[in-house]
Amino acid sequence: MAVLGHPTDSASFRYDAPNLACVVGRLSDGSFVSSGLVGGQTLFRYDGSGRAVQAIGRGGEGPGELSADLAVIVGARDSLFVVDRRRHRILIFDPLGIHQRSFDIPWRFDAFTRLTNGDFVFQRRVSARQDGSQTGMVRVLDAMGNEIAAHDPPSDRLFELGLPDLDGRNVSPSVSGGYWTTAIWSYELHRWSSPGVRDLVVVRNADWFPPNPPTSADEVEAWHVDAPPPRRVLHVSEAADGLVWTFSVVPDPRWRPRQVPDAWDVAWANRTTDTVIEVLDITNGGTVVARTTIDERPMPVCGEHLMSVVRETPEGDTRAVVVHPVLERPE
Repeated sequence: MAVLGHPTDSASFRYDAPNLACVVGRLSDGSFVSSGLVGGQTLFRYDGSGRAVQAIGRGGEGPGELSADLAVIVGARDSLFVVDRRRHRILIFDPLGIHQRSFDIPWRFDAFTRLTNGDFVFQRRVSARQDGSQTGMVRVLDAMGNEIAAHDPPSDRLFELGLPDLDGRNVSPSVSGGYWTTAIWSYELHRWSSPGVRDLVVVRNADWFPPNPPTSADEVEAWHVDAPPPRRVLHVSEAADGLVWTFSVVPDPRWRPRQVPDAWDVAWANRTTDTVIEVLDITNGGTVVARTTIDERPMPVCGEHLMSVVRETPEGDTRAVVVHPVLERPE
């Protein structure tokens, strides 16, 4: 759909942006905005040619100011919901890039999404056992930041191993108005019709993806170095036709031990992991209707059935490629 970035832009895309969700958003006129820039602290809006034509926001610690680790969600009438991962904060900007309001998230989080009714769904990081709803990893907040639901307790086993931060969940909107959650270590999809109310579970028994939560700290330390990277569900996206697309990371056959670069490198990542994409028909028990494997790691554009892929140019620069996943059916 678009290639974002130009040699004249004052900032390029982060090399680790392939690991980050929601670094690109699409505006109503077909242009795009991105938060996945080197240095952070601002967003760029790109015209149809892929050039940055507007900077939105500024760095700092005051009201309406941004840190270096950002994501973006485009709302109604091109309002921008900027997720400041470092400060655990949501900042809302109008279409002109003027800050309107903010609210803080009182805990660390990884995955997040925004629903069509304005609610937010987060995967909270849980680092200590607590009683009651405080143990819920999936948290639903209303548009003002008030918590309205908490569910999905963390894994007791990962707590026992001292690895609670590895107990991840993916969250994404459902076309029915609810949301999906998946644990990253098992191919199992849960749909929630409303906050905390589950109405569907789809379990995919795939030979290539057995449930594989880490079993020891030593195993985790060996990943990428002496052992292949782990298999995990990366994210899930439901298309307008109700088909559910799953994206899972698996080891690339070209993986070799002791070849970890000092910093994230796009080419190394493509040699180390593949992404398995499957399309599931949830009206037919989760039947797989299509499957493919690619080198790259597409990440979701929050609020739309779009993906972004970061690619390196021959000159060593980076570009964000926006793609629309489409299922080609035989005529």
